[in-house]
Amino acid sequence: MNSSRVINTLFGFFGRKKNKLIWTGTLGDLKAFVLTIIDEQAAQSSKWHSPSGGKWCFNSEQLKVEWHSKSESISFDGAKANDLCDQIHSVLLKPDYQKKDQNSDLNKSLESFIADASVEACNINLNESPRLYTSLLQVSNVSCLNSKDINCDESPSNPEFEMANSKSGTDENQLSPLIQHTDERRDVLRQCEYKKHSYAHRGLRESETVHMQDPDATSGGPCCADCIKQRWEIDNLKTEITCLKKFVYREGDKADKSSLDMQISRLQRDNSTLIKTVEMLSRQLLNQNEENSTNVSSESDVYVNPRHTKESDIPSTSSKEKEKKLRKKKKRNVNESSSQSGVDPPKEIVNKAAGNPSTSTGNRKPVVVIAGDSIVKNVVGPSMSKSDADHLYVVKSFSGATISDMEDFIKPTTRKSPDKIILHVGTNDLKNSTPKVITDSILNLTTQIKEDSPNSMVGVSALLIRNDCPILATKVNQVNSTLENLCHMNNIPFLKNANINTSHLNSRGLHLNKLGSISLQNNFKEFINNLEN
Repeated sequence: MNSSRVINTLFGFFGRKKNKLIWTGTLGDLKAFVLTIIDEQAAQSSKWHSPSGGKWCFNSEQLKVEWHSKSESISFDGAKANDLCDQIHSVLLKPDYQKKDQNSDLNKSLESFIADASVEACNINLNESPRLYTSLLQVSNVSCLNSKDINCDESPSNPEFEMANSKSGTDENQLSPLIQHTDERRDVLRQCEYKKHSYAHRGLRESETVHMQDPDATSGGPCCADCIKQRWEIDNLKTEITCLKKFVYREGDKADKSSLDMQISRLQRDNSTLIKTVEMLSRQLLNQNEENSTNVSSESDVYVNPRHTKESDIPSTSSKEKEKKLRKKKKRNVNESSSQSGVDPPKEIVNKAAGNPSTSTGNRKPVVVIAGDSIVKNVVGPSMSKSDADHLYVVKSFSGATISDMEDFIKPTTRKSPDKIILHVGTNDLKNSTPKVITDSILNLTTQIKEDSPNSMVGVSALLIRNDCPILATKVNQVNSTLENLCHMNNIPFLKNANINTSHLNSRGLHLNKLGSISLQNNFKEFINNLEN
């Protein structure tokens, strides 16, 4: 019972939006639903992956799933796709099946009523009052309408009545109302059967003869008319179900035809992400070129063309500079002679020429990447590396980046597989997204990073306090509280940043001042050291 309840709750996440199938649950719920459909071998051989931001795919021989987390649209393909789609649509069309259940319950109640009435007819006493005859006539009304295979050529006979007549010798005047009523019922049923055969001979369906019935056919009694109406309603429900099935199959054909359009849209998304990365790289190159040009201009001011100088303008070299030049010449001569003779140069000369030997043979430091939005733009990685001799810090700041943008920006970093990654995102999503959407998106981003770089440890940094808008400040508190609980449940390290207050913000109340950037740097270093300890 528990497993059936779980499956029913998972089916409850399905819905329809603009004639498209949608999944309103989380990624974890979708993974659990897929495990209930496929077998263990298919689950072990295939995995979930995210080819682009906000899109999750699952490929196996039995079932292929494609889910867009933003639009919540979902599509299935594979061997079990048709059966699964039929099952989902049957769940979505459940109110129609409830109508059928109501009609079946009504038929069952009528059958039980007929059975009770037949028992009452068996125990009838002809010496009783005429009230019993009227109830028996009502029973004959109900029984004649619920019997589908009635032969109108045979007269209705009851053996109980014949036995009663033979034993008691009842007067014919007492049975005359019952005989007259049964004759009327027989005539009505003959007319109904004759008209049904005539309509069938013309090629008309039973549902089309609703408006062509004679008033004599419905004048037999209120129970007769109600049963006929209920049968017509059942037929109409059947036609509606067939129409809905045809509509579902047509939508499936349209989805197959639109697969090329989906591939084109996917390529366009990938192209847009590549354009963004190229623009960012071009900006960085322009900044580096500007810095190099400033350095070259400063050097050109000092440089003097020797052709246009006089001997008096050339500064006189001191004795120390001459001694340095002589030493360099001697070293060159020693290296050339040793290379020609095949003898290795002395170790002292090699160490002096190569610099400090300990740097070349030292152990590699673990790399820590801090990826975030404009909040971490003033966090200096080299200064953190100098103060912490055990780690090498690299800061990747993407100004104005949302969580969906970070899904694309983080991919070049995950290809290098750093030792640790700290995420600080979500500040730019507070205006347009709810706290639940922000926390779910951050959790999906961590799963994407773990899939792309399994050897990297991922940590999440809490959003910083804001002083520019009170509504956004309350949102920050809601996001941090739910995000901390989710990280604790999924064993993800979480940095609280509780020591940063409004005094660490600039005049606008959003970004950090110098003191705030230094305190955030210290938080990152303490966070990494506590993880290792």
